[in-house]
Amino acid sequence: MVMNMFSVLNTSHNSSFEKVLEAEGNLFKMIQQYWYQHNFMTLPWWLLVLFTIFPPIIWWLLLDKTRIFEVMTYGLFLGTIATILDSIGSNMMLWTYPVRLSSYLFPQFYPYDVTLVIIPFMLIYQWVNDQKNSLLQRLFLLVLSHT
Repeated sequence: MVMNMFSVLNTSHNSSFEKVLEAEGNLFKMIQQYWYQHNFMTLPWWLLVLFTIFPPIIWWLLLDKTRIFEVMTYGLFLGTIATILDSIGSNMMLWTYPVRLSSYLFPQFYPYDVTLVIIPFMLIYQWVNDQKNSLLQRLFLLVLSHT
C-alpha cells in the first residue's frame, strides 16, 4: 500500500520534477560559466580567499586554548544560524553575491558565514565575562554588521 502511494506520487509529479531538475542543471551551468569568466582570479576573488584563510589563523592565535570547547560551541552555534539565514535570504533573492569563492559553494557567502561573521563574536565572547557588557557588545556587533 505504501509503495503504491509513492509510485503514484512519483509518476504524477515526474514531469514537473524533471523540469525543475533541468532548470537547476541549466542554472548551475550558468553559475559556473559566470564564475569562470567574472570571479575566478579577480581581485575581489583573491580578497575572498584571504578573508577565508586569515581570520581563522588570527582567531587561533588569539584564542584562549583553555576555553576552546566553550568558545567553539558558541561559534558553531552562531555559524549554523548565519549559514541558515544566509541560505534563506539567498534563496528568496533578498540578497545576492556577485563574487563567489567557488561556483560549488552554497550559500554563496559561506566563507564569510563561517569566518568574518562568527570570529569577532567568538573573540568577544571569550574576552568579556560580564553578561551585561557582553550583550551590549554583541548588539553593537550585530548593528555594525548590518550597516
